[in-house]
Amino acid sequence: MKDIKDTPILITGGTGFIGSFLTRHLVADGYKFLKIAGKQTSFGEVDGIDYVLCDLRDKINTRTVLRVRTGCPKVVIHLAADIGPIDYMQNFQADILHNNAMIDAALFSEMVKAGVETVIYASSSMVFQNASRYPYTEEDIGNLTPPTNVYGFSKLLGEYFCKSFSKQYGLNYVILRYHNVYGPKEMAKKKGEGNIHVIPALISKVLSGQYPLEILGNPEATRPFIYIDDAMRATANILKLVLGRDKRVINNDFNVGSGKVIKIVDLARLIWELVGDQRPFKWVSIDNEGAKNSSLRREMDASKIASLLGWFPLVSLREGILKTADWLKMNRQ
Repeated sequence: MKDIKDTPILITGGTGFIGSFLTRHLVADGYKFLKIAGKQTSFGEVDGIDYVLCDLRDKINTRTVLRVRTGCPKVVIHLAADIGPIDYMQNFQADILHNNAMIDAALFSEMVKAGVETVIYASSSMVFQNASRYPYTEEDIGNLTPPTNVYGFSKLLGEYFCKSFSKQYGLNYVILRYHNVYGPKEMAKKKGEGNIHVIPALISKVLSGQYPLEILGNPEATRPFIYIDDAMRATANILKLVLGRDKRVINNDFNVGSGKVIKIVDLARLIWELVGDQRPFKWVSIDNEGAKNSSLRREMDASKIASLLGWFPLVSLREGILKTADWLKMNRQ
């Protein structure tokens, strides 16, 4: 019997933050035929893996990647997207919407032509910007007003690509809505304090000696956070079920994250306690236009993926902060 880990798999966006960690996780787990499509990486390449640098917005490039460079993979893990933190999403809205729509339009049509069986699509917690109850579940997504945040809207559009291509062409999908993944190696996309995600941003400010600590946006906003290793375990578990053609996951969607939430001001306080100096915790709120176009509450129900996979986060927020801080200390610019 053929080992499922011999199945050809393509990871789009495999050179990014999540993609690079997922590649290493799957290689360590014994997957032999991984192909990576994406832009030039700053996260380091994995030995023995074929990297294809390409622009997935272009149909011809995408067709070449799927049919020639990667040998018609059976599963595509679609992570590629134009994404950035607060300031980036505020200042580059047209680019984000255009690029993500172009990537999905090119990729989905070419996946059908190349005979791809299943796409595992990386969505985002931002699709729940207008949630009407908390904690929200996967079933709530069909009843919500679409997000006004452009990145969230583009991810919701990607979910519609999944469902529409499944209905019309039989392309199977699994939607994974990652909720605030963080960890080592995450760096700013553009210059400016609003262009790195909240946990590494706050850690960097504390390590630099900023006092009082500046918090962008509403300090009362609530968020769940998931350490990168835990998010990759969930993704790898889903992939294994997909390769086994498990009907419980095929054409289904899952929130990936922690059921525990924390206010941003309390997150800042915890980071100060863990890596700050001996001065008392003191903070100020900094108004930010990008933060205004985000939900005050983001609180998910994690029971669906927990009941199906027996999956739950292993790395506590405290432990994850310390791991991230250790990396930032060693790589401060």
